[in-house]
Amino acid sequence: LMTLSLFIENFFNHLDSLFLFPKLGAISVSIYYISSLLGKMISLGISPITSMLLSYLAKEQEFPRRLLLKILCISAIMGIIGYVIANFTASPILQILYPSLFEQALPYIKICSLTAITYIWIIILRSFILRFFNIYIQIIVNILIVIIYLIMSTYMTSTWKLMGFCLAALITNLMRIAIYIGILIVNGR
Repeated sequence: LMTLSLFIENFFNHLDSLFLFPKLGAISVSIYYISSLLGKMISLGISPITSMLLSYLAKEQEFPRRLLLKILCISAIMGIIGYVIANFTASPILQILYPSLFEQALPYIKICSLTAITYIWIIILRSFILRFFNIYIQIIVNILIVIIYLIMSTYMTSTWKLMGFCLAALITNLMRIAIYIGILIVNGR
């Protein structure tokens, strides 16, 4: 079941290229990749922390509400710092790495960086849900998010092209955060 959950989540993470290419073409896939590159690199820095968090949570018998709040506050501060860093460094770095597409990617960098930064909260919240809740909840959430993402991306991309796709990705991440927080609150944890 864990494999199924991870497959769905990994499928979701790579859905952008699979979705964008037939809808908007290869150039849009490249522009999206460039726009999201720095934000994704910064959010990758959280991966070792989540491994450590899962190790810590494995020892916990009861849901550590205070720990969750502390970690969410710290990650929000780190996310804001990461967002600022990504936005200030994006122009000079991307201009050097991708001079031919830099200008086209510029309007999307802030939204794509914010989308990547929100993924930090998703990873943290998911760690708590994986530890303290049945795996079926994670599978259901992943399936629900993929469906929401496909519907929103289809509509928003056809309406606002690449900007619509970027906004759909951000809104979907925010919805996943809200669902995870709702699961934690509703289940009395």
